Amino acid sequence: MKIKLISLVLAILVLGSCTFFRNQHAIARNRERPLVVSLNSPNFQAGETEAQFDNPVPLAPMRKTGVSVSYFPLEDAVCLQYRIDMITFYQFWDREGRETFIRALDSYNRDYDARKLRRNRSGVTRKLYGNADGYLI
Repeated sequence: MKIKLISLVLAILVLGSCTFFRNQHAIARNRERPLVVSLNSPNFQAGETEAQFDNPVPLAPMRKTGVSVSYFPLEDAVCLQYRIDMITFYQFWDREGRETFIRALDSYNRDYDARKLRRNRSGVTRKLYGNADGYLI
């Protein structure tokens, strides 16, 4: 019984990792050149802001955290640096990703004002507003 359970868990992990790498390959294939940014590249601080993130605890309020914004001119990328649960994340967006995000945010705000938001349907939401590809470290 224990061996079957371990085999089932391993099979799920292997299939999940195959799906992840296939999706990453599809993202890279759809781009002319993949976005890769070195943290050692010259950059300029553009300011600070706050962002809200989902809380892993069910029914808990969203968490606010500070976000540092930097611009990397050699890669034409904007970096959002934030820290959650003692882990520092660097989210990079190229020009196309930034434009996609701005269009999605404008569309979301119009739907919010008109009270036409769809709830609990992330796949529907992603198709409706788009998906801003980026590079996360």
